[in-house]
Amino acid sequence: MKLIDPAQKENASKYLQLNWMRTREYSVKNGLIASYQVLFRQTDPKDNNPDWDVMLVTEYKDTGQVHSYYDNYSEILKKANPDGPIKVDGKNLMGFLKPVSFTVLDKKVIEN
Repeated sequence: MKLIDPAQKENASKYLQLNWMRTREYSVKNGLIASYQVLFRQTDPKDNNPDWDVMLVTEYKDTGQVHSYYDNYSEILKKANPDGPIKVDGKNLMGFLKPVSFTVLDKKVIEN
């Protein structure tokens, strides 16, 4: 994902902690996903237009878990965050970050 405004990196991080990470923490505790990570790219003054600023990673046990997770995502969100998404500075996720790609990697393919 790309930061819409690099000066909003701290607010984007806070939004992810209050929402995306809370949902993933709930999901790990309940065996719905294996793990998750939020990766922030280090700022390089030489790189004026990086491909990404933030990478959101969710690891699933298998392909079936991926499908189950997304089939039940709205229920998972309600249970993990019963009051709904918490806005930061009046913004939701898309107020801070713009998706640039979505990739599913299969561990079997990677190991071969």
